[in-house]
Amino acid sequence: MRNSARFAAPVLAAVLAAFAGHARACGACVEDRVAAVYDHAVVEGAARRGHGVAFLALEGSLPFDGQRGRAVRAALAAATGVDRGTVRVSLENASCSAAFDPARASVETIVAEVNRRLARRGLAVASLRAGGAGKAMRAD
Repeated sequence: MRNSARFAAPVLAAVLAAFAGHARACGACVEDRVAAVYDHAVVEGAARRGHGVAFLALEGSLPFDGQRGRAVRAALAAATGVDRGTVRVSLENASCSAAFDPARASVETIVAEVNRRLARRGLAVASLRAGGAGKAMRAD
């Protein structure tokens, strides 16, 4: 029995590893990232103005230090359509958010503009979730 258990354990590990790439994320990581930069006042203010809120994942080379955090904050704040004073950044959770005017820019155009600004620093953002006035928050 011991020999078969010794043989079975590595085989089982190999089979599980083979299927691990096909596993789907449960969304907990996304929820943690969103929660880290969620600001109720920003969300409520955006809703009153008919604006949306974009929650973005921060991607790129580590570490996410203060200098990179300032670069992300500046790039997102300068993006067309982003509402002044609504940018939130969490380096620990590699996420950021901002309210935006959907009449001036979509989440996709904001992401593209921010990524152009951050490219030389080896950083990028990707949409996690977005919502607007009268719309439920949608996962991307």
